[in-house]
Amino acid sequence: QDVQDAIVANDEHSSTVAFIAPGPPNPPITNVLYIGVTYTHNSLYRITTGTRIFINSFARESYKVNYVYGFSSESFSYFLTTQMKHNHPTTSREYISKLVRICHEDSNYYSYTEIPVDCISGGTKYNLVQAAFLGKPGQDLAENLSITEQDHVLYAVFSEGSGKTALCVYSLKSIRRKFMQNIKACFNGSGPRGLDFISPNMNCVP
Repeated sequence: QDVQDAIVANDEHSSTVAFIAPGPPNPPITNVLYIGVTYTHNSLYRITTGTRIFINSFARESYKVNYVYGFSSESFSYFLTTQMKHNHPTTSREYISKLVRICHEDSNYYSYTEIPVDCISGGTKYNLVQAAFLGKPGQDLAENLSITEQDHVLYAVFSEGSGKTALCVYSLKSIRRKFMQNIKACFNGSGPRGLDFISPNMNCVP
């Protein structure tokens, strides 16, 4: 029997992003509701339970994740977020943008992965994503990105803290390539696993 739990954030400092996309048990035939929500202590809105992934209890109060946009492309669902660069009280509280990815066939979120997203224009790094949209490129943009007009591209507006903004465009083909590079590097034993705000950080093991 499903049990109803609070899901949606209900204060002006928190975010909620939700979208419907293919998911377990039989994608692309079955669709599910994906929800990304900033942690709060309570909520007025409720939804029946499903697969979840939480920020651990030690970081939940201090490590804020702001969800900006969510979308689906090919066999994956994505959330575009802003969050702290480090989950350590003694380090800088610098915020960066990250793209979260989950495989449509993953009923347990074992495929949960993140990569940082940079937007650099005129030598300035715009680190905080404000809004985004998934679309298709025109002919000129497709040629510039070495993709076809049928491929997905992510348009995203970023700010750098002083009010200045910039628009950056990313092909989903290059995004998938970057995720795969990071996953392969970890499987080969290169670097830490990361995500220490979810579970203890460990070195990648080949």
